[in-house]
Amino acid sequence: MAQFNVDRSKKDSFYRYKMPAIKSKVEGKGNGIKTVIDNCIDVSRALSRPPEYVSKHFGYELGAQVQLINDAKLSDKDKRYIVNGAHTAELLQDKLDIFIKNWVLCSSCANPETTLKVKDGTILQKCHACGFAGPLTISGRMSAYIMKNPPKMFGEQYTQKTRQKKQEKQQEHLAGPSDVSAKHQGWEDDDEFHIDADEGAMMDRMLSDLNGKMSDMTTSKDLFASKPIEIRMELFLKHAKKQKKELGEDFKGSMGAQAIQNLSNVLQLEAYAPIVFCQHFIKFSSKILDQINDYAEHLKLICNNENEPEKTQRAMLGVIEQTVHDHKKKLLPFTPHILKSLYEHDIVEDSVILAWSEKPTKKFVKKSFVEKMIEVSKQVLEWLADESSSEDESSSEESEAESEAESEQEQDTDKPLMESKQDAAMKEEIEKIAEKAEKIEVHDPFADEDDDGSDIDIDNI
Repeated sequence: MAQFNVDRSKKDSFYRYKMPAIKSKVEGKGNGIKTVIDNCIDVSRALSRPPEYVSKHFGYELGAQVQLINDAKLSDKDKRYIVNGAHTAELLQDKLDIFIKNWVLCSSCANPETTLKVKDGTILQKCHACGFAGPLTISGRMSAYIMKNPPKMFGEQYTQKTRQKKQEKQQEHLAGPSDVSAKHQGWEDDDEFHIDADEGAMMDRMLSDLNGKMSDMTTSKDLFASKPIEIRMELFLKHAKKQKKELGEDFKGSMGAQAIQNLSNVLQLEAYAPIVFCQHFIKFSSKILDQINDYAEHLKLICNNENEPEKTQRAMLGVIEQTVHDHKKKLLPFTPHILKSLYEHDIVEDSVILAWSEKPTKKFVKKSFVEKMIEVSKQVLEWLADESSSEDESSSEESEAESEAESEQEQDTDKPLMESKQDAAMKEEIEKIAEKAEKIEVHDPFADEDDDGSDIDIDNI
C-alpha cells in the first residue's frame, strides 16, 4: 500500500491534504454574482469523485444554486462549475473537508483509497486499503443526489486515471524515497492528494474528532494503550494546542476543560497529563495564582481521573516543585499560597498535600529543596491538618448523630406499640376489679335499727 502524507498546519480545516488548493473567482454583480471553481475537475480527480459531486456539495452546504456547464463534447478546460453568490476559496476549502470526511475517507480505517457504488437504493463504499465494504448511512440532500446520479453514469475517466497515478506512486515508493517532504506547510497549486495511512495519522484523525466518532472511546483507548508514553504525550500536546486555537477564549472555560479531559482519558496519560499541560499552557511567574485560577477547571478534571487520582495529584505537586525550584527567588515565598490555591480549587486533596509534606522525595528536585518548601508552608500545612482533623471529627460526629437518631427512631417506633400493650393490660385489670367490686356486699350501719316510728328522746341519751 502506498505511503500517504498529510499536513494539518492550517487551523481552520478538519484535514489539510497535499492536494490542489481550490481556485475560485467571483464574477458578476448584484443578483447575478457567482463564484466559478476553476479547478473543480483537478480537485475531484484527486479525490476519485466526479466533479458534479463536489460542486453539488458546495451548493447544498452553502444553500446556493449550482450551474454545471459540462457537456461531454467540451474539453476539461472549457467545462465550468459555478456556485451562485460570492464565496471565498477558504470557505469552499472548509466545505470540501466535509465532503472528504463524508464521501471519501473509509469509514473503517479513514483511508481515502475508496470507491462508491449505488445498489438497491443504498450507497456502498469499498476501501482498497483495508478491504472494508459496506453501506454508508449518511443522510441528506447529497446522499439523495448520489443515489439518483450514481458514479457509473459519469464514466470511469476520473477513477481510472487516479488509480493509475496511485499505482505509479506506489511503485516509486517501493523503488525509493519520495521527493515530497512530509513537513509541507500549507497547500500548493501543484500538490496532489495525499493522506497518512499509518497508525500515527489514524490516531491524529481519531483525536481530531473527539466529539463525534470519539464519543464512545472504548476502542480508542485500546488503540492508544499499547503506544509508548512519549507518543501519547506528543499527541496530547498537539491536539491540546489545536483545541486552544479552535476555541480561542473559550478554551479557558468548561469547553476547553472538557476537551483536555477527553484527550487525557483517551490517551490514558494519568499522571503525565498535568505535567504536559502545565509545562505548555501555564506561565509560572509572579502571577502564578492567576494562572492556576484561569485553568483551575482543567487541572481539576485531569488531576481527579478515575484510575489514579492520588498519583496524578502527586505529579501535580511535582510540577510545582520543579517550577518553584526553577524560579526559587520569585516563587519560593509563594509556595504556601500555591498549595492553598490547589486545595481550594479541588485540584489536589488535603490528604495528598499532607502526605507530600510528611514524606518529601527527590523524584522531581532535590529533597533538601522540597524540605525548604515544606518549611515555608508550615502555617498552611498546619491549617490543612486542622481542616482535615475537623472534617474527620465532624464526619465521626455526624455518623454518631446518625446512629443515635436511628436508635431513637427505632425507640420511637417501638414506643407506641409498647404503650398500646400497656393500655390493653391496664384496661383488662380495671375490668376485673370492677367485676369483683360488683360482687362485694356493702353493710349499711343503719339497716339493723328498729324503726317504731317514735322520735328519739335526746334527754335520755
